[in-house]
Amino acid sequence: MEAAFEVAPSSSGGYRVERIRIEESRVRAIYRGPGGDEITLVARHPEDAPGCPRRTERFTLEGDLPAELMQAVESAVRAGERAIRWKLMPDVQGDAGDEPGSDARDAELLAFRAGLKPALRRTMPTRDAARALARELEDAGFGVCISQQEQRLGGQLWSIVYAADSTVEAEGLRHLDLLQAMVPVATTETNNRTLGLALGYPSCCVEAFIQRDRVAHSAQRRRLGLAPHYRYLAAREAWSERSRWELNPHLAGEGVSLVSFEPCGYACPDALGIARRTLAVVAEEDAAAARSMEGRLRCTIAITRRGDIVGLRFVDDARSHEVRALRTAFDLPPSVAAEKAARSMGRRPRAPSKPARWDWWSPVVVDFDHESSSRPARSSTT
Repeated sequence: MEAAFEVAPSSSGGYRVERIRIEESRVRAIYRGPGGDEITLVARHPEDAPGCPRRTERFTLEGDLPAELMQAVESAVRAGERAIRWKLMPDVQGDAGDEPGSDARDAELLAFRAGLKPALRRTMPTRDAARALARELEDAGFGVCISQQEQRLGGQLWSIVYAADSTVEAEGLRHLDLLQAMVPVATTETNNRTLGLALGYPSCCVEAFIQRDRVAHSAQRRRLGLAPHYRYLAAREAWSERSRWELNPHLAGEGVSLVSFEPCGYACPDALGIARRTLAVVAEEDAAAARSMEGRLRCTIAITRRGDIVGLRFVDDARSHEVRALRTAFDLPPSVAAEKAARSMGRRPRAPSKPARWDWWSPVVVDFDHESSSRPARSSTT
């Protein structure tokens, strides 16, 4: 894989590969220039970035690279990509009934285009990708604007695209985002509430987000180093013995999700209504893709205190288990994240469970496939 992204300094304006990081759904290559500057290239599967204009047979190439460097990278990728195969991790492939070759569609974008969402706020990994999506939405008749500067989210810099029925509404969403880092906490909560409702999220889920965010960013918890990751807080509060697969938000990083927000509960009726209407839009566009999404969302997941999201595969009625990482909070390689998660679970409950009220260390285990499972769900909330 690495060889396909290596370039000769003589043909790339003096740039050379500094490091390459292979992630679950993309390749991130960092190039260092003759003056010491670093530039990042993000390569994805073509169907994961349909709006990206620069693509090869097996990759899309995104990044603000000098023309000479981009041309050298594209030539190198075209020469070496034949030896590369994209592969879904076992825990997110879905059931054997999935149709070969069917891929998830951009459910949030389809829902917005169909009028199920009043507005759209989409984070994009590069400025080029943001401009490409903005042009696509403008051509469809929507009002669009892009964040004036890249924003740091989850340790990475992102450009944000805002879209609504009018440009004025889109700019209003951008303005709310700009205020977040400039106002007191109470005002931030008001902004979050306004932004969430403007994006069409259920009011109960918006209020739950505000409460979790307050706990996650508690000054006292931060000083003591006790603040758990937001994803862990969300999973604890949303846990349900009847968790609905339609409300599984944990594969969004893999491009598979029917909701673009954290539900207040994994059986929330308002959130479930949005998810099912979105699924209907996806099925109308591509029935095979809808079936593939269902197969992948029906899974069992553990969320650790530090934010690792780990796929679990149970064997022999939950007496043993396999652990494979889907996503981590700190960009750990999947094998390392899985090992850490398995160690943190230790002898703790392996059946779907929510930690006791006093237990802020055990992983939250959520079964989003209870309808097809014979495993008894178990909660240790007492």
